[in-house]
Amino acid sequence: MLKQARGRMLLVTFFLIACQLGACVYLPVTGADPYPEKMVSSIRVNESTKEDVLNVFGNPDVVREKDSIWVYGDYQGYGFMMAFKYIGWTEISERFVIFKFDKDVVQFFEYVKSGIGCSSNGMCLTSDWGAYPFIRLKNDWVEITATAIDEAVARNFSVSNERCGVYVYNSGSNTWINLDTYGEQRLTLGNYAYTEVAPGFHRLTRLWSGKSIRKQISFLCEAGGLVFIEVHPDMYEGSSQELPEIVINPEQKGKFEVLRRKRVYYY
Repeated sequence: MLKQARGRMLLVTFFLIACQLGACVYLPVTGADPYPEKMVSSIRVNESTKEDVLNVFGNPDVVREKDSIWVYGDYQGYGFMMAFKYIGWTEISERFVIFKFDKDVVQFFEYVKSGIGCSSNGMCLTSDWGAYPFIRLKNDWVEITATAIDEAVARNFSVSNERCGVYVYNSGSNTWINLDTYGEQRLTLGNYAYTEVAPGFHRLTRLWSGKSIRKQISFLCEAGGLVFIEVHPDMYEGSSQELPEIVINPEQKGKFEVLRRKRVYYY
């Protein structure tokens, strides 16, 4: 009996040591889907309104293009349990729901389960921070690339006589900008932003990372016209010579700069 007891004790000791070394058998656990089918299926294209979306999903995490694009972001966790004890997520997968409205009616929406954050119509969420961590932290750190159709509209360089087109692009390090009162937006190197505004005077502000005002310019946007604004780095590379931080470029140079960049939704 004593030998058997010692044997059982050694077996238990071995099992505990093995568990500490990661040799235990763990049971996989999947966290709840943040956007279950019941939520997603309740929204209908060309029928549901912004009010319907708010009632189902709550306030959006990211708002763009003058309130016509909403994005919700969360994650679904995957982990393990041992002896009915939860030991933490070992992996998370990003989950996004992207809405595009025509006025107040849902024109397009999609539940995106891929970590790259791209919908089937070509709208992708981008940031230096990756997908999930930034979307819950800061609305203004997120960039959303335009669909192929909207990209083509911007590259057509044509606007109605009742509006004026504004292009903004960055030639230096990542920065934050604000057009009039449309809200702060991060603009990275290699991208450009486009929007249409009412003819008249407008103001573009470059912000410090703390969102205090760094530089402002006012400009006239004429009916049927286009304005190309370049945000420069602080100084010429390899030189102490300072650059004007914000400049309005001639149309020919502006079009060249736009055509070699990718559009992001901006305001």
